[in-house]
Amino acid sequence: SSARIFGINYWFPHLLKQPASLVKLIVKAQTIDDTANLSKHKVLMWSGTKDHTVSQSVMKSLEYMYQTGLGVNETSVYFNYSSGHAWITDYYGNSCGATASPYINNCDFDLAGESFKMFYGPDLKDRASEMIDENLLAFDQLEFGGGAVASLGNAGYIYVPTACGDGSVACALHVNFHGCNQGAYKLGQTYVQHSGLNRWAETNNIIVVYPQAASALLKENPNGCFDWWGYNDAKYATQEGMQMRVMKKIIDRVSGVSSFSLSFA
Repeated sequence: SSARIFGINYWFPHLLKQPASLVKLIVKAQTIDDTANLSKHKVLMWSGTKDHTVSQSVMKSLEYMYQTGLGVNETSVYFNYSSGHAWITDYYGNSCGATASPYINNCDFDLAGESFKMFYGPDLKDRASEMIDENLLAFDQLEFGGGAVASLGNAGYIYVPTACGDGSVACALHVNFHGCNQGAYKLGQTYVQHSGLNRWAETNNIIVVYPQAASALLKENPNGCFDWWGYNDAKYATQEGMQMRVMKKIIDRVSGVSSFSLSFA
């Protein structure tokens, strides 16, 4: 999966540098899987030198946590680009140093492609010149537990490459979480159309699911962020968290763990 992170610049770096004991307690409580499962995972991180929303000290601390606290063996970091706080492309968005809506910046760097090559192998086919519009579909998140109660949108989006449409071809599954102020409630389809992921997905048979968060003033989530600090419940970072349960149901449905059928909006 991939995500753009809005974080807190003060206490977070200090917390991340001492994660092992806390993580072990959560694993022991069996509310997250054993972190040994992460050893073969691949992590790509981007932090621009002009990003003053999430400081580079936070991202460097996160890199430290992945490597030492969670045992991830393969990380790739891009910390030297003069970008603002945004998702990065080589063809669409604001100037590279901007931090402004829609939080997609053109830095002449194909972050979608570099991510997919790292996650799925360097020999991917070249991306399509354009995404196929009719392959981007909205689906009902309510049946999975989405909606206002979980600070999620009523609908999410899924990009189904042409070759994956009838289920006769084995396709990979990628989940992408938008950043704060990037959900459909704010931008419509701007983010899901212009992340660059769909063009790579089309030629490499990768289904991309775009869950959608929503603004919730009463939950102190006015910017429509996914729950990374506990505005829904104290179990937000575990398998018992409200949004975690919704995402697991969506992933199970699309991957065929449960019957493959989505209600399209």
